[in-house]
Amino acid sequence: MPWRTSCDIELKHNTINKAIITRDSTYILGTISNGIYALNVHGQLLWKLNADNQLVNNTVLGLYNDRENNLWVALDNGIAYIQNNSHLFYYEPASKIGMV
Repeated sequence: MPWRTSCDIELKHNTINKAIITRDSTYILGTISNGIYALNVHGQLLWKLNADNQLVNNTVLGLYNDRENNLWVALDNGIAYIQNNSHLFYYEPASKIGMV
């Protein structure tokens, strides 16, 4: 029986090759061509990471959820570490002066 999600149309255009459920019951879907999708238990999209918003590339080869509920993502060009419990998602300052 199909699971209806808020991003069904978008997911139909991508090949999902990895999926895990995190410790907080978030469904993480890894794709071949468009990065990572996170959905709640109701099928609503929580967030999406891909090469357009700071993921190194879009090919997800493996997913792992550690004890602290962080995500480790094996990519075509390396490994991504995503702090799933962080209150900051992504911050890029307007100017490149100094460090953040």
